[in-house]
Amino acid sequence: MFKPSSGIITIIQNVKEGLELAAQAFLEGDDGIKIDMDKKVVKLSKIFDWYRVDFGRTDVEVAILTFIKIKLQFR
Repeated sequence: MFKPSSGIITIIQNVKEGLELAAQAFLEGDDGIKIDMDKKVVKLSKIFDWYRVDFGRTDVEVAILTFIKIKLQFR
């Protein structure tokens, strides 16, 4: 059975952290998600359509999950 070295594990953790930071920056910017509270409209990037199965089954699920994740990070 393959057991990765601590160096490999560190690299994997660094890549995961980098991807999380990139995703957070994308969602916090105007390109990822736009929420108009007055009109009660959420506009998502096309990337959410392309990778729908990774985010949720419907646009509403994706928007809700993304919104909750963003809000929880600012607690």
